[in-house]
Amino acid sequence: MIICKSKKDLFLIDILCVVLGGLIRIIYCIVYPVPVRDAFVYKEFIESWNYSGIIPGDSYFPPLGLFLLKIPYSLFEYDVIKGGTIVNIVLGLGIIITLISVSYEIYPSKIVALCSGLLVATHPTLVHYSCQMTRENPYLFFSCLATLFFLKSLNRTSKPFYVVYAAIFSTSAFLCRFEALELFVIFVLLIICLNFKSISTGIKKLFLFTSFSVISFGSIIYIINIPISYFWDDRYLWRFKFILDILKQG
Repeated sequence: MIICKSKKDLFLIDILCVVLGGLIRIIYCIVYPVPVRDAFVYKEFIESWNYSGIIPGDSYFPPLGLFLLKIPYSLFEYDVIKGGTIVNIVLGLGIIITLISVSYEIYPSKIVALCSGLLVATHPTLVHYSCQMTRENPYLFFSCLATLFFLKSLNRTSKPFYVVYAAIFSTSAFLCRFEALELFVIFVLLIICLNFKSISTGIKKLFLFTSFSVISFGSIIYIINIPISYFWDDRYLWRFKFILDILKQG
C-alpha cells in the first residue's frame, strides 16, 4: 500500500509539473517565435536528408537528434522548424518526468521530487531548449534516461536490464551530441569503483554496459539507415578527437 501511494503521489507530481512546464513552453513560443540561427542550418540539413533519402555527407552532425526532429516533416510534410520545435517540447516534458524520477531515486522524498520537478519545468535554459529546433533536448532527454537507469542499476538487488537500458540511452545520447561520451567514462568508472567488494558483479555489469553500448550503436544507425562510413569521415573523426582532448585536459 505504501509503495502504491508513493507511485500515485509521484504520478500527481509528474502531472502537475508537466502541465506547468507545458504552459510555460507554449507561452514562450508565442512570445519568442523567432528561431535561433542553428535551426536554419538544421532545416537545410533535414530537407536535404529527406529529399535524397541519404544523410548529407558534408557535415559531422550525430544523426539521431536530427532524425527525431525531422519526423513531423518526413511523415506529414509539416513545416521543418515548427515540427522540430514540437518534438523538442515533447522531449522537454519527458525531461521533466525523468528528472523527477532521478531526484526521487537519489533521495526518496516527495517534497524534493516536487521541488525538482518545478525547477526543471520553469528553468529558463531548459524552456529555451524545448522551444527551439536544436539538438540539445534529444541529447538531454536520453542523458537523463541513461542517468535514471544507471542509478537504478546501483542497487545490489537490481535486475540486469537496468544497466542495459543505461547503455542503450547513453548511446542514444551520444548519437545526438558528442558530449555524451562523458557518460560512458563516468558510468564505467562508477561501475569499477562501486564494485570492489563484488568483482564478479562489477565484471558482469561492465560487460553488459560495454557490449550493449556497441550493440545499441549498430542497431540505432541500422534502424535510421545511417551507413557506418558516415562516421569515418575526417570531419567527424576530428570532432571526436576534439572531445577526447577536452576529457584528457579535464
